[in-house]
Amino acid sequence: MVNKHHTKVFILKPDGSEIPLAQWQEENGYEVGSARIAKHFWFTESKFMENIQDYGKLVVCELLMKVADKYRDMKSASVRVNSFNRSREKQLQLIDDGFKAAAVSPHEFYLAMDADTDTEQETRLNAAMIREAAKQLGIKVRIGFEQYLADKNTFVHFDVCPEYFGVGKVWHHIKHPIQWQNEIQW
Repeated sequence: MVNKHHTKVFILKPDGSEIPLAQWQEENGYEVGSARIAKHFWFTESKFMENIQDYGKLVVCELLMKVADKYRDMKSASVRVNSFNRSREKQLQLIDDGFKAAAVSPHEFYLAMDADTDTEQETRLNAAMIREAAKQLGIKVRIGFEQYLADKNTFVHFDVCPEYFGVGKVWHHIKHPIQWQNEIQW
């Protein structure tokens, strides 16, 4: 049975184009009409459904989800998604509410995910797994956790900005923070 939200889900391809979920599922051998947006993730999960409810659609970055799937395989446990896509208004609200949020975030471009952890040790271990997952896939990532740990927050931010905003990449011409062009860890 096709979920009523299925037509509101799109996949962001490495070339910057968006395709309907059904097309992506067919191309990747998944059941067309299912809620699957990656090997280990479904759009019916709460953080993804929030995007559909808040913004009317969900855009899922294919490269980001490849890293998330590989990370999930390495972790051998579920990944608790803390944050996914955000509107500009949501990003500004986080700043107004006193969170250490970037002036412009990769979450606004569908390129980032924050994964919850419970302890500093688990945060560091998960950041290392994400780094290794991306390395094995040949996908450039940026990983943030140190500044959050300093504030006693346990989660790992990861994004694939260098794959879209790096020199010679599809969105390099779009105004963006220079830090988005290269792999970094902060």
